[in-house]
Amino acid sequence: MQTMPTRSDVQVKVDCLVKARIPTFDHRGTCWLFLYSNNQDSEEHLAIVYGDDIVSTSLEAVHPGEDSPEDRIRRGAAPNPPTSLTEPTLNGINGTNGTNGHIHHHDHPPTLTRIHSACFTGETLGSARCDCAEQLADAMSLINKEGSGVIIYLKQEGRGIGLKEKLKAYNLIDQGHDTLTANVLLGHPVDARSYEIAAAILKDLSITSLRLLTNNPDKISQLESQGIHIDDRIPMVPKSWRGFLKHSQSNVSSAFRPNIDPPSASPSRDASRSPAVSEVDEYIITKVEKMNHMLDVPKDLLSVFNSARQSAESLHSRHTERSENEHASS
Repeated sequence: MQTMPTRSDVQVKVDCLVKARIPTFDHRGTCWLFLYSNNQDSEEHLAIVYGDDIVSTSLEAVHPGEDSPEDRIRRGAAPNPPTSLTEPTLNGINGTNGTNGHIHHHDHPPTLTRIHSACFTGETLGSARCDCAEQLADAMSLINKEGSGVIIYLKQEGRGIGLKEKLKAYNLIDQGHDTLTANVLLGHPVDARSYEIAAAILKDLSITSLRLLTNNPDKISQLESQGIHIDDRIPMVPKSWRGFLKHSQSNVSSAFRPNIDPPSASPSRDASRSPAVSEVDEYIITKVEKMNHMLDVPKDLLSVFNSARQSAESLHSRHTERSENEHASS
């Protein structure tokens, strides 16, 4: 994500510029896409909204230069502004208090929500290096099934380091590093993402209490620091792990259990067969072990992963020792 120069005392402001209805072909149903600008970066962040009860304060406000209901309809707002609106909103929504005082919405109950960072390689190319595309599809399926909820879609590729640096990290992973050490070797934080803009968008939608679809504790703490209450955490369990976890879901909330196999889910991995550790398994296990992501790793899979890691470390050690001996003899 390319950031603009900011000052620590500059409050995050967002402005919903347009919304449109998006029907889909599958279990993800019909949603509304809200496009946002903000005063922190040059990206167009998004809210994927299900249901008609979630309203954007900044979208419904009076915008300068609008002369007719048709002008409002073109950007997806109601033909006429709310009667409680008394003056135009020029600068978007304040990220700390959530409104500029123009429109009052009734409080929502805890909203089923996913805060999701864009992943071109996974969502567009179908990369098997991560589970981003699966998490986005599952979140859309679950929220569509509930009938109301939101996905905040942030342009934060590669945990905030951008596509170019992410591809460099992939090259390091191919040399034997994991996703965490690759970022560090490139001079980046383990996770450079921030969620102030996400919090401001939620407040613009009058959402301050969530049932959050996440495994990431940092996401929870950052949102709570911005005044967003996490009423419940719902884990994102990889489809290929569900065969192992069906009878051992100590970390899966009751809210998630009824939906653990969305309509599009591929067949669960057969727990009776010896598991193979895929690249996406390695990626997720690294996040659990080194980034404190809150997810149970199936014991059989973890055993195979640890054996493979020990074998790789042993091979690397022998290769290093052989190279040192050859260098010494020369």
